[in-house]
Amino acid sequence: MMGSVWLTCCSREAYARLFTEVRARDVQANVLRFGGMGDLSHMIDGFPNQDVNAALVAEAGDEDALAAVESISRGGRAGQILVLADSRDPAWFARLFYAGATEVIAAGPLAASSIESNEACAVRGPNDAAAVARPACNNEEPTAALASAAAPAMEMPAGRLPTEKAAGPEPREASRGASSTVSSLGMGRRALRSQGDAGQQAGAPLVAAISGRGGVGKSTLVASLAYCSAHMGLRAAVIDADLMFGNQHELLGVDAPLDLGLLLDKGVSVSPEAAAEATAMKIAPGLTLWGPLEAPEMAEVMAAPVDELVRVLRGAADVLFVDTSTFWDDCVASLVASCDRCLVVGAPGACAVSSSIKAMGLASRVGVPGTKMTGVFNRFGGEGAGEEQAMRYEMGIALHSRARIADGGDEVRGMAAFGHLDSLLLGPGAFATSVRSFARELLRELGCPIEADDLGMKTAAGMRPRIRLPWKKRVGDAA
Repeated sequence: MMGSVWLTCCSREAYARLFTEVRARDVQANVLRFGGMGDLSHMIDGFPNQDVNAALVAEAGDEDALAAVESISRGGRAGQILVLADSRDPAWFARLFYAGATEVIAAGPLAASSIESNEACAVRGPNDAAAVARPACNNEEPTAALASAAAPAMEMPAGRLPTEKAAGPEPREASRGASSTVSSLGMGRRALRSQGDAGQQAGAPLVAAISGRGGVGKSTLVASLAYCSAHMGLRAAVIDADLMFGNQHELLGVDAPLDLGLLLDKGVSVSPEAAAEATAMKIAPGLTLWGPLEAPEMAEVMAAPVDELVRVLRGAADVLFVDTSTFWDDCVASLVASCDRCLVVGAPGACAVSSSIKAMGLASRVGVPGTKMTGVFNRFGGEGAGEEQAMRYEMGIALHSRARIADGGDEVRGMAAFGHLDSLLLGPGAFATSVRSFARELLRELGCPIEADDLGMKTAAGMRPRIRLPWKKRVGDAA
């Protein structure tokens, strides 16, 4: 039986230790060594039909190694990303895990023929069920037979792929530009949408926001992302799936909301498109809202009409945002099950991790894989929401895709209460900047046709976004 494939990047001196660690995990592992850190992710793409893993050595503060880990993780091809560190610095461990490493081993100084440290601390990443500490693998070099069989014969120079790549564009330069922007905002790495996911749902992607408890700012985040999408030139649809007590209309500045229950009253002669238009609330150019119900008791019978609404909107809009309730009825469960991205929103406070894990469990049971989930830590930088609390949340929910939204304080709460989030999002504050950056990255990953990279730049230049109403005006609508 053929062993797993491990692609490694390290010096000849450190290769003995890295080889030993790999063979400790799979005695039949096929180990290939490359000398160039920057090419390692490209090498992984050379194994299109085979599971591969990555292993590398990262000295403390080695930004090239950190960028390589992030690039490999973004690509989603490597099953495991093993990092051999030369220090026991917890901050360095945290940066490696945040970049996407699944296991980090503090090995101490790595010499050509021996390891000075008598033991090593192996730390499992956030995707493992629990943190694990173990004694080091023995510090012996690979046996002569193993070393001769693996290292010389399978060693490859940097810049060469083990197999020819299929014709097509070269991979993005590890999204370096986007990564630097995200890092400067304190936001984590986000998993790219796979080609397989892209084909599951026809039409506009659907983004559902869930939380395990109320008061975490989920509704405000949904409204903010929708505003950003509209300002970037997209047709954004918002569905308030908190059918009983939703308040998206208040956050979006609607004084007289339309009742989503009108979907139940449409006659057989009324098309689904006409019904969707009759219940639509046009908030701004490119931004339209549906929901909630005027009669909360009707929520239990709304699953089928809302599913039909989603079908229509997928063909008419560029992106759909769904705000959910903490109580999951059939309507919420159906929307989450059909989503293209599930935002798990948490905020500092008691039970932040446990409540989010419960929400993730529900999403998982209705069919949402972890690869479609993004952990969002809201109100970062506010009281009791520093780096330690954010890391604790992120490692607790154990999602690869992560983001942080800066705390906006009383300004956000005040503007949201009066339906003026759009004005706030055009400003320079930390909250607005982090939301715009997250929206831009999220929309790109979902394949949305963004007209402008930064809505703040567009506004500053005095330009209005191109007006593209998602649905034609009804007879009698004002021009």
